[in-house]
Amino acid sequence: MKVSLYGALLSAVLLLSGCNSSGSSEQTDAFAPIKPWQSWAESLGTRDYNVTQGSLYMVDNAECVKLIEVFGTCFANNPAAPYLIPQLPVEQTYLDPYYAYEFNATGPNGDNTNMFFRLGKNDALMTIVNLPPKAAYMGYQTYMFSRDTSHYNTYMKATPNPERAEVFGSLGNDINNVVIEEGANIEWSGNAVVYITTANESLADALVADATSAGLQSQVIFTEPVGDNTILGKGSTADDFMTLIRYAMPEDDEAADRWKASRDDNILVYRVSKNTLPFTAFPTPEYTEKITVDESDYNTSLVELTTLLETHLKTTTGLPVESKKMLTSETDMETGELAGLVGQECIEEGSICLADNQDTDAYRFGFVGLLRNDRPVIVTGVNHTLNNAATYISLGIYSMIGFYGIDSISQSNVNVTGFDKGNLTGSAEAVLRAYGLYEKASQRLKDQLSMFYTAVVSRTCETSLGNYCVEVNTTELPLLHPLGITQRAYVKPGSTSGANPNALLSPYVIKVNE
Repeated sequence: MKVSLYGALLSAVLLLSGCNSSGSSEQTDAFAPIKPWQSWAESLGTRDYNVTQGSLYMVDNAECVKLIEVFGTCFANNPAAPYLIPQLPVEQTYLDPYYAYEFNATGPNGDNTNMFFRLGKNDALMTIVNLPPKAAYMGYQTYMFSRDTSHYNTYMKATPNPERAEVFGSLGNDINNVVIEEGANIEWSGNAVVYITTANESLADALVADATSAGLQSQVIFTEPVGDNTILGKGSTADDFMTLIRYAMPEDDEAADRWKASRDDNILVYRVSKNTLPFTAFPTPEYTEKITVDESDYNTSLVELTTLLETHLKTTTGLPVESKKMLTSETDMETGELAGLVGQECIEEGSICLADNQDTDAYRFGFVGLLRNDRPVIVTGVNHTLNNAATYISLGIYSMIGFYGIDSISQSNVNVTGFDKGNLTGSAEAVLRAYGLYEKASQRLKDQLSMFYTAVVSRTCETSLGNYCVEVNTTELPLLHPLGITQRAYVKPGSTSGANPNALLSPYVIKVNE
């Protein structure tokens, strides 16, 4: 590959900068992969690009308080993983006074930044990431957060601004770790990747070409198209956007925590524009068709498992008990098209998508109601990691006042991730034995029992249940806050998205019926 004089000089400077004695060798090595990209990004201004650095915001369960104060909800955040949110410089763009001002932050160069941002036709959000320690999942996705209500005949809900409809719908496929591993042929930590989110194909191509001329590897640059179903501009009538980085279930929690603690060095955010380029629009992206995994053979046993636990809960509490199948947020039509909480559908109709993510089969949801003492809630389902329907699954526990995450139970697919982590595998048999129900199971259920999970949520967990029970205190979930539970099944192995939601069996929620 031919490298320009500029590229050769830049490479030499970067090589020397790696020997900077101002920091420890351990720290220098840790951040080494991102340094060439940082220097390249900051050099773009010498070639007629306008480059301004942004900042980063991390939203975990505790940070939901701030979102709830503004929106009344935390948008069903995944309690299994915090969100890392790029904040673009917004000095020259409109900020909604009803909700965006609350999230103003100061960037590293003193510029005003915000997680709600608008994009002009010649703008890009460019995010450079020092890849974290290995985990079950990492994804990067931009959403259309809100739109002027004048574009809809009807819409589901307004933001705090009565003239803006809340959508929070995905623009297309998530750029997840599988896409990165296959596209760039790289592993996790020790490498850096670049995401370019723009509506202008000419700008994306120009940035890739510029990086290539600097001797950098273009295969680690991933373009996220902002399709022609969006309204561009920096004024009040344009769509505003938000980007989420999800990082879930790391193999080494301590290493992951160190990476997150240094997130401002590991994730660099820039607004990049070049007004001399022509505008070439991207079409509306198409979602990846979801692969079917047939779980129908487990249905009879799942119903039996659920019935056994329902009867046990009824006997021990002396109260009426019911089992309800979780609702699914999405369906896969016979045509292969997706319907329900799907970004493009929400954007078109003005409905709420709750930051949909096509890397899951769907969001499965069960409403519980109030969680009272001595009235545990039991969830039964198929452990999708064991039949290769998911790379990892998580159960999320929520307060339905504010829709914020409290806790979670997860499980990795050891055959895909290389590590066996979580407390769902083996849980169905363990819970049956703890309750003295194992011998009541049919031979068919015993033969298939390893394919199921059982999780208990309670104010006070029985010691015999061990790690298969989540104890929820009144600080996390006040007595008068209703409880909700979700299941997410992430990334069908052999695919870059979740499995077909029609084919996976939904879990059951077993609870006292009041």
